[in-house]
Amino acid sequence: DTVQRRVKLQVTWTTKTFPSLALMTVYNQHMEGVYLSDQLLQYYTAQHKTMK
Repeated sequence: DTVQRRVKLQVTWTTKTFPSLALMTVYNQHMEGVYLSDQLLQYYTAQHKTMK
């Protein structure tokens, strides 16, 4: 597997392809939607005050 990253070479930005770590592939397979769920819950928590 590979990942693409934007890299600045001197003046211009280009996209380079790098090999991804096997660890990251396994992590992404097992996390499924947990990380996304945590992100969404953090964005809007029940602790926000409501408007009157």
